Amino acid sequence: MAVSDPLSPEEALDTPGRQLLYDLVSTPSVSGAEADAAAVLVEFFEAHDREVFVDEAGNVRAPADDAVLLTSHVDTVPGEVPVEIADGDGELGADGPVLWGRGSVDATGPLAAMAAAAVETGVSFAGVVGEETDSRGARHLVADREAPEALINGEPSGWDAVTLGYRGFLAGTYVATSESGHTSRPDPNAVEHAMGWWRRVEDAFEADDYAPVFETVTTKPVGIEGGLSEDGLSMEATMDAQFRVPPSLAPSDVRERADAELDAGTVHWEEPIPPVMGSPRDPVATALRGGIRRAGGDPRLLRKTGTADVNLFAGAWDVPMATYGPGDSDLDHAPDERLPLAAFDRAVEVPRPGAGSPDSVPSSTRHGPDPRRRGRPTRHTDPPMSANTTPSPTDDADEFPSDFLDIDDLAASQLATVLERASALKTGKDLTQLPRTTLAMLFEKPSTRTRASFETGMTQLGGHAMFLGPDDIQLGHGEPPKDTARALSGYADALMVRTFAHENAEILAEHADVPVINGLTDDAHPCQTLADLLTIREAVGDLDEVSAAWVGDGNNVARSFAVGAALAGLDLTVATPDGYGLGNDVYERCAKVGTEPTAVDDPAAAVADADVVYTDVWVSMGEEEAREEKLPAFDGYQVNEALLDGTNAAFMHCLPAHRGEEVTDAVLESERSLVWEQAENRMHAQKGLLVELLA
Repeated sequence: MAVSDPLSPEEALDTPGRQLLYDLVSTPSVSGAEADAAAVLVEFFEAHDREVFVDEAGNVRAPADDAVLLTSHVDTVPGEVPVEIADGDGELGADGPVLWGRGSVDATGPLAAMAAAAVETGVSFAGVVGEETDSRGARHLVADREAPEALINGEPSGWDAVTLGYRGFLAGTYVATSESGHTSRPDPNAVEHAMGWWRRVEDAFEADDYAPVFETVTTKPVGIEGGLSEDGLSMEATMDAQFRVPPSLAPSDVRERADAELDAGTVHWEEPIPPVMGSPRDPVATALRGGIRRAGGDPRLLRKTGTADVNLFAGAWDVPMATYGPGDSDLDHAPDERLPLAAFDRAVEVPRPGAGSPDSVPSSTRHGPDPRRRGRPTRHTDPPMSANTTPSPTDDADEFPSDFLDIDDLAASQLATVLERASALKTGKDLTQLPRTTLAMLFEKPSTRTRASFETGMTQLGGHAMFLGPDDIQLGHGEPPKDTARALSGYADALMVRTFAHENAEILAEHADVPVINGLTDDAHPCQTLADLLTIREAVGDLDEVSAAWVGDGNNVARSFAVGAALAGLDLTVATPDGYGLGNDVYERCAKVGTEPTAVDDPAAAVADADVVYTDVWVSMGEEEAREEKLPAFDGYQVNEALLDGTNAAFMHCLPAHRGEEVTDAVLESERSLVWEQAENRMHAQKGLLVELLA
């Protein structure tokens, strides 16, 4: 098909990378016939004074700095898509040149991006052959060379996404023979044996309707032949079958179950390809996400239902790795396969060193499969590229904190990002972003919402939450908190602590090798503030246009909310009894990130112009002995119908509430009450936080 608004190559191919991409797409490279495309790659590297050769398997190899190996496959599927350059693409939402042609997405686009990035950074490169058939190039590569320190495998993920997982692959040929005979005979013949075996195999691997495809075994017959033998004395049947294997199983498990369904015939199995599922905290994945953010994107994490060369690399090399490359995978092998050149440019840019270099990843962290052993990561560490590169400084505001102990650990932009992420996750978008990730939950204080929201949230994200109650942990008695932090860092990807002394959370964060989240301390409750701000944004409006009032005790919830309000731009008025205010330190923190709250003595004055009125219990957990002494100070601070009369204010409470004390039952159960939305949003806000911290 001819494109509308065509561009000439001279107009569009203004970088060496773009020219390489065009030359490769213009060179047919169907599996088994990749030599011409390999020659194009060789010429490109030679033109940039790089050592390059074609090995025995036909792979193009340009050895250099092995801090990272950039790979992709050279071959494409059959089918001709005329090579043209269009000026924009409304369907893809792309401005500027768009290259049409077979392989522009799978995987010539990623191949050219990896080659161009390798030339710009001075790292090793390998273009492998046979990925669409038997992966002979990848198999030869892992047998012929030592493991690099890290690997980026080029496959289309979209320039703003990183692929962590692929299913494995198992193929076999069923063969059966039976005596020939009249078709009226009741005995099954070879063809019936083949068909019967396949029906039983499909039943054995039948998936739950609600199970994600990635987590199931997909069974596919891809060829069947049968009939009388040449001499007419027997019936013969052969069936070629393929299985996609999820990471929860090994190919040998699938083979064993398929063999168990045989009642006649045999299956000749080919060499399998194992599944792979990387951690979202893998240093290479973390680094690529940092590059995506610097290039202006919002990184996504993907799992793909197919199989790629990275499966073989992961099975052979115990090093950090991830899959990345430009192109919409929905256009793989399609008759309208095409790639916006702006997306290609970003995909070349993303793997470049920016904030860091190989030295930004400590040497002790550059090997080994378990990212929990690699120290606490930051959000913008770069891929370990050439050791000759010079690190450039980053904006600290862009660096997501390693721990979340109070709300002002976040910059205003990061707070907005967490809330946006939470909103998207609440709609069901991009769930299961934390597969095989464990959150250890340490509880010194009892909890309903904190435990349930974190545990359910981790499950929805594809991870696991491990509950450790007061009888399971020894914070400050029996074992120093720093020892608990060090031990649990070896088991979990993050720690959440709900404790009395804020110092315990700080010590855990200081000594843990994984992120630490404050689920509540006597000083702060930042996770509640995230939920509060998400609720206000949903129910009331833009945060910087909202007026809020706090009425009651200046406790941990109030302190975190006040700082969060300043950070988000809310106009906050606080009414607290004498001696029970927020404290000067809170006002100072508010002033650093935004505007100080207004302090008043009269609750009625506080709520007069408020869009939201917020309160909490007057006697917090751990203060029970001071109850009789404390309560008289709060006379007149109850949030009741009389206080809210004449206002349109919504009501908020973090729960549990002491009905009839700080709030009346009538207000709590009224239409203005948002308390149940707040409770649910604990889970969604914390999911947003977990994804930003860990993914």
